[in-house]
Amino acid sequence: MAQYGGLLTTTSGEVWVTANSSPIALQARKTAALQGTSGFNTKVTHTFPSGQPIVAFVHCTVEVEITQMVSGNTITIDFLRPNATGTAYVYFFTIFPQTKPDYGMAVWDASGTLILTHETRTLGDVVTIGTAGVDANSGYNINTTLAGKWACMPVMLGLITGVISAGGQPQPYAAIYKSMAKLEGSNTRIFARPQTTPSGGLQNVANSNMRNDVMAINCPNNESSFSTNNN
Repeated sequence: MAQYGGLLTTTSGEVWVTANSSPIALQARKTAALQGTSGFNTKVTHTFPSGQPIVAFVHCTVEVEITQMVSGNTITIDFLRPNATGTAYVYFFTIFPQTKPDYGMAVWDASGTLILTHETRTLGDVVTIGTAGVDANSGYNINTTLAGKWACMPVMLGLITGVISAGGQPQPYAAIYKSMAKLEGSNTRIFARPQTTPSGGLQNVANSNMRNDVMAINCPNNESSFSTNNN
């Protein structure tokens, strides 16, 4: 327990002690326009403080392949081959100095860095989708619908392999299952989506399940006045 400072709790009961830790918080929300055209590809990049963790959550209005890469202190979310025209929303969380508000609550750490204000959107109330290690409810078998708008972390959930036999010479086929949070009406479906779809009949199919889970957040709780566009 800290010797001084404030002790705060979230609505779900999580405890945060101001003197000994800095919260991971929403630094930016960026959007990308997706086009349902052949070979379409767009990237959303974000620069975060060097030496700090970075977490991204993604929500899309259409199906699309999502890939995440971190190089130095830049994170890139790559959107490939959407099946229709739509929008992607990316929420970036990291540890960074806060902006001092004109009024309200403000907390500094021992070094004098402003780490929390009443406007800080801390990462909390994260929901786990799936049950890690339980084959029927993990990895590529994840398929859950939640009410409202949700975003999930882009992760690999499994692998599918086979042989495409249609159209002449048989060809090997392999695709990674990626996590996807897609708007469906007023709900969000979180599921595993293969990165590509075979063009012909697929035979000798084999699936490899990573048996992991997916982390998701409720988007309205993380909408921010400092939202930015792509790049």
